Amino acid sequence: MQVTAVIQAQNKSTIISENSSYIINSGNKNMTIDPKKGGRIASFKLGNYEFLAGKDIEPDNYGSTFWPSPQSNWNWPPPAVLDHEPYQVENKDKSIKVTSEKDHSTGFQFIKEFSAGKKNRLDITYSIVNIS
Repeated sequence: MQVTAVIQAQNKSTIISENSSYIINSGNKNMTIDPKKGGRIASFKLGNYEFLAGKDIEPDNYGSTFWPSPQSNWNWPPPAVLDHEPYQVENKDKSIKVTSEKDHSTGFQFIKEFSAGKKNRLDITYSIVNIS
């Protein structure tokens, strides 16, 4: 098992890579990112309290993710390449950046960036690239 950690002394936070997921810790907040499952937030904890439904409750739609809008343009299920197929990972110095493959049906590619912000904050940035 490979485990790596990036320590951010000024924020007292860590980014840990473990079992192909990334755990970002800032103060008493923890966010787990799963790049192999659409770059979704698989877990968000404040202390020991979990805020998101897990795989045990909803095996396909657990955690938190990002979908294009309006849903009427793509119906159900969401485009696999954007929703649950693996994303490419870039482990930056103070953040994790995950990028989807290109979805030609919607004309989109998603980029999601997660980091530990100042003052024990967790920051999330979602971007849509128009490939059409």
